[in-house]
Amino acid sequence: MLIPEIKLIPSPDTEEAKAATVHKWNQVVGTRHKLGGEPIGENVEIPTCQMCKQQMICYATIDSIGDDYDLGDCWVINVFVCMDCGTTTSQIDPAYA
Repeated sequence: MLIPEIKLIPSPDTEEAKAATVHKWNQVVGTRHKLGGEPIGENVEIPTCQMCKQQMICYATIDSIGDDYDLGDCWVINVFVCMDCGTTTSQIDPAYA
């Protein structure tokens, strides 16, 4: 099962939040937030649920936020969910832009 990909666009509400989303050297990082679709990353392994042993699906991908809050070197967090029992897990993964 694959959830259709739904892009998410950050909308910072304050000047401080806007400044936090700046990537001075990379225009891709911070634009890869999404719900569903294929997980993003260099070493993604689709997990199996530890509770019921079913294959999990990628529910969301959270991109690095900005230079001051960069995960690793432009990495992302993929959030997986088991649609049978609701168990979740996440992986941080290199996703070079």
